[in-house]
This record gives sequence, structure tokens and C-alpha cells, in this order.
Amino acid sequence: MPQAVLTFGIEVPKNVYEKWGKFLELANKINADLGSYPKVRRKLEGILRGQNITITSEDCEDQQPEPFTRQHVIDPLLKFLGYELTPEVVKRTVSVLGSSMIKKIKQPDYRVKSIFGEEILIEAEPLGSNLYKKGSGVNQVIEWLDRRSFNVDIGIATNGFEWILLYYDNTSKEIKTLAEIDLAPIFNYLSKREKGLIIGYSVKELRELFVRFYYAFSREYIEEYIEGRTKFIREKKEAITKKFYDDFIYYVFGYREVKTNSKTKLKKVTNNCLYDKIKAPLDATEEDKQKFAVVLMNRLIFVKFLEDKGLVPGGLLKRTFEEWRNSSVPVSYYKAYLEPLFFGVFNTPEEERDRKVIEHFRDIPYLNGGLFRENLRNEKQYDIPDDNVMEEIIKFLERYDFTLGSKSNEESLDPDILGHVYEKLINLLTNKGQKGLGAYYTPEEVTRTIVKSTVEPVVIKKLKEVLKKWGWQEQLLNFSTLDEVLNEDRPITRDGRVLKDFLDEINKMKILDPAVGSGHFLISVLKELLEIKKRVHSLIGEEFNTYKLKLEIILNNLYGVDIDETAVEVAKLRLWLALIEDLDVDAVRRGDVILPNIEYNVRVGNSLVGWIGERLTIATLDYPYDKKVEGIFIGLKALATGEEAVKIKKAEELLKDHSSTVKDYVEAYCILYEIYKNNVGKKAAILKEILESIRRRIYQRVSGEYFNFINDTINENRRKKKKIKFDEDILKPFHWVVDFGWIMKEGGFDIIIGNPPYGNILSNIEKDIIDTRYREEEATYSVDSFLAFMRRSQELLKDGGYLGFIIPASFGTGVNYTKARKHFLQTMELKVFLYLPFDVFEGAYVDNSIIVLKNEEPSMDNEVLIYAFPKRSRLEELLTVWENPKIEKIRYSLLLNDPLCRIFPGGNVIYEILDHISSLSQRGNYDVYPLGDLTNSTIGILASKYKFSLVKLSKWHLPYLEGNVYRYITNLKQTKFVDFSQHKDNKDYLDLYLSKEKIMIRRIVSRQDRIMASFCNLQGVVKKDLYVFNLKSEFLSLVDYYYLLALINSKLLSFIYLGKSSIALKDDFRQTTLTELRELPIVIPHEDVIKDVVSALSKLLTELYSNVKYKKYCEFVDLLLDYLIYCIYFPEILPQSETEKIFEYLYTVVNKFNFWHDQIARELFTDDEVKEFIAKIRKKAGEHKFISIVEEKYMGDIE
Repeated sequence: MPQAVLTFGIEVPKNVYEKWGKFLELANKINADLGSYPKVRRKLEGILRGQNITITSEDCEDQQPEPFTRQHVIDPLLKFLGYELTPEVVKRTVSVLGSSMIKKIKQPDYRVKSIFGEEILIEAEPLGSNLYKKGSGVNQVIEWLDRRSFNVDIGIATNGFEWILLYYDNTSKEIKTLAEIDLAPIFNYLSKREKGLIIGYSVKELRELFVRFYYAFSREYIEEYIEGRTKFIREKKEAITKKFYDDFIYYVFGYREVKTNSKTKLKKVTNNCLYDKIKAPLDATEEDKQKFAVVLMNRLIFVKFLEDKGLVPGGLLKRTFEEWRNSSVPVSYYKAYLEPLFFGVFNTPEEERDRKVIEHFRDIPYLNGGLFRENLRNEKQYDIPDDNVMEEIIKFLERYDFTLGSKSNEESLDPDILGHVYEKLINLLTNKGQKGLGAYYTPEEVTRTIVKSTVEPVVIKKLKEVLKKWGWQEQLLNFSTLDEVLNEDRPITRDGRVLKDFLDEINKMKILDPAVGSGHFLISVLKELLEIKKRVHSLIGEEFNTYKLKLEIILNNLYGVDIDETAVEVAKLRLWLALIEDLDVDAVRRGDVILPNIEYNVRVGNSLVGWIGERLTIATLDYPYDKKVEGIFIGLKALATGEEAVKIKKAEELLKDHSSTVKDYVEAYCILYEIYKNNVGKKAAILKEILESIRRRIYQRVSGEYFNFINDTINENRRKKKKIKFDEDILKPFHWVVDFGWIMKEGGFDIIIGNPPYGNILSNIEKDIIDTRYREEEATYSVDSFLAFMRRSQELLKDGGYLGFIIPASFGTGVNYTKARKHFLQTMELKVFLYLPFDVFEGAYVDNSIIVLKNEEPSMDNEVLIYAFPKRSRLEELLTVWENPKIEKIRYSLLLNDPLCRIFPGGNVIYEILDHISSLSQRGNYDVYPLGDLTNSTIGILASKYKFSLVKLSKWHLPYLEGNVYRYITNLKQTKFVDFSQHKDNKDYLDLYLSKEKIMIRRIVSRQDRIMASFCNLQGVVKKDLYVFNLKSEFLSLVDYYYLLALINSKLLSFIYLGKSSIALKDDFRQTTLTELRELPIVIPHEDVIKDVVSALSKLLTELYSNVKYKKYCEFVDLLLDYLIYCIYFPEILPQSETEKIFEYLYTVVNKFNFWHDQIARELFTDDEVKEFIAKIRKKAGEHKFISIVEEKYMGDIE
């Protein structure tokens, strides 16, 4: 039987087809049931033909239409789909007590579960009902999912024949319509067939309709369908994103992706693009032109979204361009239409508009918002005189569907996609690419994880504080997630007074992204806080306006800084787009709602450079209250009333007072900002003018004193004094005490999140400034920009605030980060460290991790979540890490017990194994050494730095060995000589290579995640892919090379090594480092017989691995060695007497044949006592806390 392939490429299982016959029987029965009611029967024909007909109580013979539909149509269909209709799914109504109202909360008609236990909410409507009618059907399901009323992600709306599947995507915080199925054609077909009539569907088409219905809605397959459908949508979005980006960079900047030598890179291919046709003022820089191009595109794209929203006529750009073409206007289209639209319409109240502007743009509302104010110096002097280019830009935009919110589909562009496009664009415009700038678009799953890990604990703390204030006892506050308490089933309270206090506390939260980029993290926070606020309002029983909630969050909670002006413009655009998504069009037209002023929330500046609290000696400031400012205040006071007038008067007094300090001016600045952000029109323009004037005066003096302070501090420790010249235009200092003074005054930010740039990308001057700021600390934060951002953020955080960044995974264990890591883990409390899966960032070759820190001194008894995702994990798994029962949190004391404060990707088990091994030396019959204490070691040479010859030209020409190393095997051979004369005075280094006995370890581990080491008796130098280990002379009597070799090659030490190292986590072959290999714990028993047996078996394996015919013996002896090593490292696995017995027995066997290796192997392979030992250890291994985990990782190696 052929299988249906759904539009997203998934084949429907064959057994779904087999249900077609049974479904027809059920449908016939439903038709007959409905037909037994004469009035329903008469209406049914019209309903099945899609006519707008609904049934009434009279039709149902005094039954209510909805229960009638449920009983006769929906219940039978749900049972057929596999759902159990128990009494628990019966609808309930809950009374909600608010502070001044009682509201009935609509409960789902059904609450059923999928085969995997996922709950599904179902809203039933009467036959023929419009499922999109306000307040019912789809809108009711959306309300439940959106408000997270029941913490359920799946909802269905149905009227019996029509079925609509909705899904709340926890990552994007959006509700998606995943399936719309109308079964009416099938029921109509059966009804007509019974009457001998023909309808316009073939049986095959109807069967495919049923198959799609069953696969999308059945208990067995609904989750599989959702997974496949959402994956398809994601892939389509990725494709449309790439296409739009490719078109954008071509039409705007003239770039195309070009393939050269199997590599793809961007290349300038045309000058006939927007950027190259910009006519700019004479003093404009290239950066100014780039910003103009981006701001213009921002505005045009914003207009396209306004068209989708219905705030401007559809096809506005296309229509106005045609008008311009057909007119005789002597100026460009940009000057004639776009500039008046931006400045004369969107940024000008209707009563103040020019009459000519009104003729062209009738009925377009005033929007306010900084997007349509002049954003560049002398912006009105810019022009696009080449109208052919403007025509191409408009055609390019018209090819795409710009949609907002729930109307968005896989073929459309939404604001989140633009974030991805603009992040890539920012990298292009810097001419550095992603690697140079250190900027990447952070996947939604990553931002969501960081936001959840930081926002939720802060919000929970605020909720508990509010509840305590209202008299809740401590024992009632034992919850750790919002899901536990903010839901309709188990609300912690419905008291409106308490919950409104809680909302007020949320409004006070200050959240910063110090490298804001396209604003992706701020958008994620917006979605998170919006969801929380909706849940709270739902519990209170209040209606709410989503636009107003978003507005509160954007103005009160969200802040960002970026050194790149283009990035800041994009971030602001995304926040405005998030707002217009929920604008009430009628309210906008009435003038009741306009866009806010957010340019003071998201600022241009260098987060790492600027006044943050240094003790500057600012004697006086240029007096800011001149005649011009006085005139501005006169106009401002004339427009102000009430409390606002009082605040303006206070700000004026602070500025007028000649004795005022910088702090007074900053306070005045903050007062005026608070007024400005909620104002529009003329008053907003006046406020902005005075704000910029005050800021300019403060910056002129503060910047000078700040750089004087830096110079003085740098010169404190220099014999030769040198004054560094600081270029403010390049450094772009951001003075936190000025621009976010009202936040710093309250102690700083509650949360700082982001994806800071990585790498050694800071200028020398920036490094000097950072090193000066933290000169008294051991760590150097300027070596990698992300460290500088972390240290800066620590200063910007409130006590108890949260920091959540995505950073290089090597921070977890890397030697170069030791001092910085110790600082952060000892002065802040690590809450979460996640090693991320492979390929989080497209084109990035850095392993990444998420770090979450709390700004308070850590407690040794607290626990931290550390987890390394398998490299091929799906990003969606990030959001379930807290629910994974296999992940054990780690006691903080274990973390700090490590002298290097490393964050081991192996998690809790590695810390505990190492703790256990270190305790063995206290038992009296074991010594424990790091491998580096027992040996001298080095890494092989970088061949390109040396000269080679085929003959030995001098005594300093040493043999050069080529080949490779595997477990117990080496194929190294001398091929030539290498000139080592540069090392002739380094005897220890020479001895490493000239030793006749050594262990070689390969730099990469095997595909089976095993360290590869072998014994080598050749003298010679090796390549950098190999490490050389020589036993120190003082330990030769204690242990031999083959004993060491067995331990290094064991499962256990490979497990420990990989669990400790964060190097190259996502490479196909993990890499080792010499430093980390030197730390391998080597346990040496005092009993010689144990060492002799392990050494003999290790030597035996070396012989066996050299001949392929002994493969089965190799595997057996390898397994035996692993089990013996478990007995050494975990002596509790067997009683001591049994351990001694097996080692003594093995000693007699390995010495029996005078090292004829095949005879020894054969004896071991067939020996019953050895087999019994292996069986016993295998059984014990499964019960042992540590060995079972090691064996689970390497299971399948040996049967």
C-alpha cells in the first residue's frame, strides 16, 4: 500500500491506512446518528457543503448544541483517535477571586493525554460553528496556551467536522497552527453515496484527507506529527532567511556569495546597489553611509510590517513609486516621497503635518518612536538620486511576505528572522567577518536557556519576598519553579492585591545585554517576562492589553549597549516590531497609542570603557544652564502639568545651581529621561534636545577626567612616564554612571545576559584600560574579550544579581583561564555550566558553553548544574536539561577542592571518582601520583620550524621518526634526520627523544573515545601529533613502562581524561593536551605481584596487537586488564582475599610459558578460573556506582 508523504517530508506509517475502513464505519454511524434528528438532518447538508449554518437547541430537541455535538460527533471521534474519555476530562468552572471582581475561568472541554503522557487541551464548539469566532474555538485555545494557564503546550479546537491543532513553542514563545483538517468532504461523500449522488472528490483523495487527520490528531501520533511539522517550519524559515539575506546584501551593498576552491566567501560584485548610490554630505564617513543604508532599510521594512498590520495601505511603497514615476516632480523618489513619509508623517502628529504631505499619505497615523527621527548628523542632506536603484529595492522587498505574530508562516519573514539577517550583516559591515568581530547570531534555544536560568530565579525570589510581606510562612514557600505556582490547577494565590504587588516588583527589574547586537537576548527576555505577566493577570482574573504589557517591559526592564551603531539601530527596530505586533490599529488611528522612545534604553558605546565608579577628580563642569537651555525649559514647563511639572522644576533647579556636582547633573538627566520616555510630539522633541545638551556637557568633562585617571594609574608603576592619547571617536566610552545613572544608583542591574565577543580582539589601548581597572587582581581579563565582559558585568550587577553568558567551552578547564576562572568561581556562585552540542553557531569553530553565575559569595553546601551535551544533541534538548533525572548536581565544595577550579564536563561522577582516587593513598597500601610527577614529557616538534636531511650531517642531527601510534601499537620508523642544534644546550630535552624506552601518546583520541598510547624503544624525534613520556630515574624501581602503558590505555583513565577536559569537545576526534595528560592519576599498589601481572599482560598485549590473527586474544586480554585495573582503583569491588588470589593465579599463568605470547593468551582465553573472575567482575561492575558508568560509556566494545 503506498504511503502518504506529508508536505514536510515524513511518511505516514502504513497502519494509519489500515484504519480507513473502520473510520468509514464510524462516520456512517455518526451520519446516521445525526440523521435521527430531523431538524439537524436538514441543516447537515448545508453544513457539510461549507455553508454558514449552525445548529440550535430546537434542532437538537432541547439539548444544548455544544453537548449535543460532543456526544454525537466529537466523543466518538476522540475515542477512535485513541483517547480515553474518563470522568477526569469533564469540564470544570473555577471562580477566581480578585481584589474587586469575580470571574469565571473557562475550562477546557477535554483534557486528554498523548501516548507519551503529553497533556492536550480541547475546546469543542457546536456543529457548523466558526472556530475563529472571537472568544471561542481557536481563540479560546490560544488564550489557554498563551497565558500558560495549565502549563500545556498542545491545544485542539473542533466543531466535530473541522479540527485545528495549535502548539505553543516553548523556545520561541509563539503559538503555531500546525494542522487544519476539515472532515466534511468525507461525511458528505458517505451521505451522497447513500443517496446515489456523486461529489467532487475521489476515494483516494478522501483517504489521504483521513490519513492526514489521523496522523496529526491521534493519541499515538500527535507528538510525532508536531515534531516533524515544527522541524519542517524551522528548515523553511532557515531557507527563507538565507534567501532574504543573500538578496539584502546584494541590493543594498552589492555582495554575493562566490565559490572559490571549494570555499564560499562574500565578494563585491556590483556597484549598482543602494550603498554606492547614496549621496551623502561632504563630511560623512563610510560608517555614516553604512548607517544611513541600514536605517533606510529598517524604515522600509518597518513599513512592510505596518502594511501587514493594516496601519498603512498595502503596497504603499510600490504605489507611491508609480505615482512619482508618472509625475513631473524634479527631485528623487526618496526626497519626494520617503523623506516626507518618515519625518513628515510617522514622526509628526496629524494636526502639525504639511498639507502636501497629507495629500500623499492620507489616513496614515502618527507613530512617534526614534526610528523616524533624524538618526544621523545632517540626515536631511542625504539622498538617493538614482531612482532605478530605489525601484530595485522596492521590487526586492515586494517579493517577500512580511508578517507579524500568529499570522506568520513558514513562507513569511518575521522580526526574529530579521534578527538573524542583521546579525550576519553587522559582521559583513565590519569587514572582519564573524571570527574577527566575535559576533554570531545566538540560536533561540540558547537565548531561551540563558533567559530561563537567570530571569526565573530572580522572579521567584521577588515572588517569595512579596508573599512573605503578605504573611506567608516559610514552609509554604517551598517551590523552585514558576510552573509550580503560576497555573490554574495549583495557584499559590489568586489574591489580586498580592499579585499586583508582585507585578510591581517585576517592573523594577533591570536587565542588560552589554553586547546587544541585533537585540536577540532582549527579545527573549521580553517574551519571558510577558509570559509571566500574562499568567499573573490570568490568576487575578483581569483582562490585559498585550501591547501595554510589552511597553512596560521594554521601557522598565530592558537595556542594551553595543559599540556598533548599526547593531543598536537593529536592536531598537526589533523592539518596535515586537510592539506593533500587538498594536490596536483603531487605537493608533485615534491617537491613543503611539510607539515609545527607547533610544535611551539601547545605547551606542563601548561597554568595556567608561566611568563605572572610579574615583574621578572632577572639579567643575561646564555650566549647562545657558540661555538656550533656559528657553527650552520655558517651553517645556508650558506643556507640563501635575507631578511631571514638579519633576521638571527639580531638574531645572539642579542645572541652574552653580554649586551642583556631576552627580546633581546626572540626577537631572535621569529625571528628564523618565519624563521623556513616556512623551511624544513637541514635548518629546524639547526633552530630547535638553537631554542631549546635558549629556554632551557631562561627557565632555567626565571623559577627560576618566582618561586622565587611566593615564595616572598606568604610569604609577612605570619608570618612564608616558601619556597615552585616547581617541574618543574610536573608543566610544560609555559612562554607566551617566547614561544608566538611575540604575547604578540602586546598586546596578538585576540580570546581565548576552553573547559577548570572544578572542584576542581588543585594541592595545582597551587592554591597557581593562588591565588598569583590575590591576590589583591576579587574573588578566584583557587576553580574551569575553573575560573582560564577564568582569565588567560583575561590577554592573547588584548583589545577588545573575549573569548569564554564552562563552568558549575551554573556559571550563583551560589552563589559560585558570586565574580568571578561580576569580569568578570564588567571588560569585556558579549556578549552571552547560557544554553545548556540536555546531551551535553556523561557521564557528569554537566549542561553546553557557555559564550562569550569581553575584554573591558561594556556599560550599550549595549545588551547581554541570552537564556536557553529546555533540550531536539537538538544541531543543537544552530546554529539558532541568528535567533530566540522570543529571546530578555537584556540591560546590567539590568544585573548589580542585586547585584549578575546573568545571569538568563529565560532571559529578568525575569529581567523585577523583576524590575517591585521592583517598587511596590514605589506605597505606597504595601510592597515587599524577602522571607528570612520575615522568618527563614533551610534545613533538612542528616540522616546518626545522631543517631535515637524508644523512646524519652532525652529531646534532637526530633521527626523525615518522608514522603513528595506536593503542599498544606503533608503526614509527626512522626516515631522515632533523637538525636539533638549536637545542644542544638542553640536555633534558634531548634525553627525552634519545631515550631507548619511552611511552608515546597520540594527540587525538580514537573514535571510541580511547587514549592511544604505545611503548617505543626507538631513539628519535617525533612530530607534534605525538607526546613523549619518559619515566624519571627515581621511579624506575617503583614502576615500569608497561604498567604505566596499561593504565594509560585503560577505559577508566580514558573516561577520566575525557570527563575532565573541555578541549575540542565537538571535533570528530577529541584532542588531548600535554598539561591534562600529565594530570592523569596513576595508582601504584605496594604489592609487587599486582604490578608484575599488569605489566606482563600489558607487554603481552603489545605483542598480540602486532599480529592480526591474535585479534580475539587481544580483545580478551584487553578486557581482563580493564577489570584488573578496576580492582586497583576500586579495591572495594572484591574482598581483598579474592583480589590477591586472582593476581597470584594470573602471575603463575603469565610466567608459565616464558613469554611465548600466543601460548599465554591461549591459556588465559580457555582458563575457567580467569573466566569466572571476569564474570564476577562484570556482575560487580553493573552494581558499582562508578564502574557501571564507565562500562555504560564503553559498552559494546567487548562481548
